[in-house]
Amino acid sequence: MFTLPDELTNAVFRLLETLTKLALIVPEVAVMLALRWLDTLIKAVFKFADELTKLLFTALICAFSVLETLTKLLLIVPEVAVTVAFR
Repeated sequence: MFTLPDELTNAVFRLLETLTKLALIVPEVAVMLALRWLDTLIKAVFKFADELTKLLFTALICAFSVLETLTKLLLIVPEVAVTVAFR
């Protein structure tokens, strides 16, 4: 048969155990949320850097293509002019 002091003592110990578990779980959850947020931020930064690099390489390829076309035109025009002049 339980008495009031025993039940009260058990209730207090259960409350303390619950509070202890909660105090141990909350920091872990907060740390996990912070790490997840940082992981998302790092992935976004790397994705942005990757996209920026792709854009830069695409722009460089286009610039070199334009330069190559201009160089070909500059080399062809005098050849055509010389051919026409000697006909």
